[in-house]
Amino acid sequence: MQKQSPNPRVIDDDEALQVGLVEFNGMAVPTGDDVKVRGVTFTLEALQRANADIGSYEKIIGDKLKIVAELEARAKENTRDESNAPLHVPAKAQLIPTRVISVSVSQKAVVISGKVHRSKGLYGVADYLVERQDLDEALQDVNPIGRQIRLWGQPRKVYCPPQAQCLTTGSLPMFDVAQAQYLD
Repeated sequence: MQKQSPNPRVIDDDEALQVGLVEFNGMAVPTGDDVKVRGVTFTLEALQRANADIGSYEKIIGDKLKIVAELEARAKENTRDESNAPLHVPAKAQLIPTRVISVSVSQKAVVISGKVHRSKGLYGVADYLVERQDLDEALQDVNPIGRQIRLWGQPRKVYCPPQAQCLTTGSLPMFDVAQAQYLD
């Protein structure tokens, strides 16, 4: 008789991931040859073993994935200086997938393009606001202002309290960046 796995703990989008058997959603962001989802790095092969329809690396970047996996915490090793003495940097635990049970695409990537401009302390592209840090990391450029770009990722709305100055609709159209490309 085969022992069944317990039901995974469902982690909401605004909740921190936890150790154990969990189910969560997150955007696929490229990290070299791997894919990072909510800070957890997965190999493409592990995702494909859980779902053969996942396809190639390029086809899932920016997609919102629903993942059921077992996660464990592992301490990052302290880096050492030239004399091999450990640096006084506290070790920080990171979550590592030990088993990927299932993966599905819950939302395909949205692709937008346009000229980058400043807006409300953020960047603006097309009809969206983009966090400066997200775009700077994706483009690896100091100043993308005025450049034509294409972005892959997920749109979301940020709702503002009644007293905030937040457009006439009470919300801001944000875009979470998975990948960016210069067009000029």
